[in-house]
Amino acid sequence: MSVFLRFLPPLLRVGSAVAPGAMASVAWRMFRSPRDLDKPVSAREERLRAAAQTERIPIRVDGEPIELQLYRWPAAAGTASPDTSKTALLVHGWEGDALNFVAFVEPLRKAGFDVVALDGPAHGASSGERSDALRHTQAIVAAIQHLGQVDLLIGHSFGGYACAFAVAGIPDVIEPQQVGRLALISAPDTFEGVFHRFAQMVGFSPAVERRIYRRVEAMGGQPASYFSVRHALQRVTVPTLVVHDRDDKEIPFAEGETNGAAGPHVAFHPTGGLGHRRILRAPDVVHTVISFGAVEAEAIR
Repeated sequence: MSVFLRFLPPLLRVGSAVAPGAMASVAWRMFRSPRDLDKPVSAREERLRAAAQTERIPIRVDGEPIELQLYRWPAAAGTASPDTSKTALLVHGWEGDALNFVAFVEPLRKAGFDVVALDGPAHGASSGERSDALRHTQAIVAAIQHLGQVDLLIGHSFGGYACAFAVAGIPDVIEPQQVGRLALISAPDTFEGVFHRFAQMVGFSPAVERRIYRRVEAMGGQPASYFSVRHALQRVTVPTLVVHDRDDKEIPFAEGETNGAAGPHVAFHPTGGLGHRRILRAPDVVHTVISFGAVEAEAIR
């Protein structure tokens, strides 16, 4: 850890006490700035990217024009016809990208799905410098509308949070989108919980948190407490699968349990020993999600 990072939390704690208003602006900028992790790309991911049909679509997120990167892998030969074609849309989490779903693409194709994955605003090959739940949700809505039909919407972590609001909508901000089924993997429940963990980690005070929640209310037209995945799922009847690992160190398992108990249209699949990110490569999880996506809606009621 650099000297700067070691002393950053104490500096932010002092700044939060002296000037919480100014520090709220710093917190908001930090919270909405995904890092370029420059992680190594595996040979499997390179092959997947090379095999994709790519497309860039111009959209507006929070008033800013950006180009959204889409990757498409058609269903495997002989698995689908124009009358039975299905589309799966994959949405990555914070500081992720479309290739996070490398373990899902081929099994989905073999199950007869046309597979589409996106890079969210300020992530991967999409443009933009800032991202947040509203921008990610707007990108998902734009992709759904561009595709015209999404039979299975899969979101991981922050992406799952945004998927829930793309389907449920936000009054006067986001129109609810129609999808066949929804799968949320390692998704948090509340915005307040996510930001509180961030604030504690980097050193922002409760006074800064309260100012951030007021910003969220001004941006989304609802109190920060409104932005709960559980509450969003309670407003829809879309068959939903929630998958969460007991050993997730980033999003507490209790939040997965809460989301998974949102209603009779929601099924909960707990796992163990996978954590927050390896869960996306676990064969059991891939199989469970794809099996869920392939069944009739009544099967999970």
